[in-house]
Amino acid sequence: PSNHIAARVSCGEAHTLILTSSGVLFGMGDNSKGQLGVGTVTASYYPAVVASLAPVTLGQTSAGRFHSTATSTDGKLFAWGDNACGQLGLGRVGGVSTTAASVSVG
Repeated sequence: PSNHIAARVSCGEAHTLILTSSGVLFGMGDNSKGQLGVGTVTASYYPAVVASLAPVTLGQTSAGRFHSTATSTDGKLFAWGDNACGQLGLGRVGGVSTTAASVSVG
């Protein structure tokens, strides 16, 4: 991404997340289950901003097979992508989340 400095990279099966030093998150690659978090299930062959997390200062990300997670610097957890087994922690099983959803912990 132009004008951004990559600070962390997370690799899933066929998608990649890039967290910049300023806390902006980009996703690229396969998006068949919404794992990029960009609001669609269309693949992105260039880094695309995860706009649903733009107002959040992120500290860490993780990319799974078809889902992704991120934590904010103030400890909030977000998840998106495939939820076939309840792996997003949203209190239900099934479906996909194409944008980041806040997850309650505890």
